[in-house]
Amino acid sequence: MKSMVEDLLQVMVMLSIMVFGFSICIFVVMKQIRFLYPPGQDEDDPVPFEFQNLQQTVGTLFWALFGYIDFIEILRKQEEAGKAEIYTLFYLIFAVYLMLSAVLLLNMLIAMLTTTFERIQHQSDVEWKFARALMYRGTWAAKVTPPPSTLSVISWSSCSPDYLGAPINHC
Repeated sequence: MKSMVEDLLQVMVMLSIMVFGFSICIFVVMKQIRFLYPPGQDEDDPVPFEFQNLQQTVGTLFWALFGYIDFIEILRKQEEAGKAEIYTLFYLIFAVYLMLSAVLLLNMLIAMLTTTFERIQHQSDVEWKFARALMYRGTWAAKVTPPPSTLSVISWSSCSPDYLGAPINHC
């Protein structure tokens, strides 16, 4: 159990590094919108609210892992306004992020947990064999006969002449 938790923590660290790295990349791309398409007097900020700062970008990409991608509609409206070049780059980076997070990390988690399970199963087999050997050794060292053969030992010892110090004539 301990090693499986360690595997889960490793995957979570890799996931957080990946989310943070892609967040920086998308944040930098979205920051370029202000320089490429400066807002007019009556226009709002061309950078969507979800990508205004790095913290919001990390949160947006984290929730995108679970399918919460409401910001796509906002991006499509701005894309229709003639800003398609920068959004094409964004969509490409975002698609790579979603594919890597869904396919690569999930497969890596399955492979790590399978390896850990096989290692634990092998260790338990070795421990079981060791415990069985100790049980056999303890049985022979104690000079105790196991229950099925106890009857033959009792009958043999009762027929021996020195059983309880008195000879028995009826055997």
